[in-house]
Amino acid sequence: MRSGQFSAAMRETSLPATSLIDRALLLRSDYRESIAIELSRADLSTIDAFFAIFGHRPGWMKSILILRNALAAPFGLEVSRHRDILSVERKPAYAVGDSLLGWTIFVHTPAELIVGRDNAHLDFRVSILREDAREQPRAVISTICDAHNMFGVAYLKAVLPFHKRGFRWLIARARSSGRL
Repeated sequence: MRSGQFSAAMRETSLPATSLIDRALLLRSDYRESIAIELSRADLSTIDAFFAIFGHRPGWMKSILILRNALAAPFGLEVSRHRDILSVERKPAYAVGDSLLGWTIFVHTPAELIVGRDNAHLDFRVSILREDAREQPRAVISTICDAHNMFGVAYLKAVLPFHKRGFRWLIARARSSGRL
């Protein structure tokens, strides 16, 4: 799937008003993106959906993430450990404050999972929000980024083209493979 192209089951949208994303973070954000996707598996929890998307990164994407971390860490960005990128370990249960593939869980309810990281230069959140009060259950997967300084702005501008393509590709791949 090329950037900007969506299947009938996947489309750009806005962050639903029911999201528990911190409103102050949302208002000051420098970037936000939301993708709505019809779920082919109505039994998925938000944790299941997270692993369906982010737990199946191909080797080339893992290599890019490790390279990005090696370049960003000297500038003060907190980065994921190599093992969080290279291997997927799933615990039986998760709670707010736990780590999920190297990201901190900020919100965990049956309807929404919000993970992310706060850095000196940039804060980000990824939300997976289930919307079940529809004919076809769907998830809205969102990314919100807030840059705090010029380095954060420069970093965001540098990674956004890769993020947009990778984010959409991971979601589409999870759906087409039957994981979502």
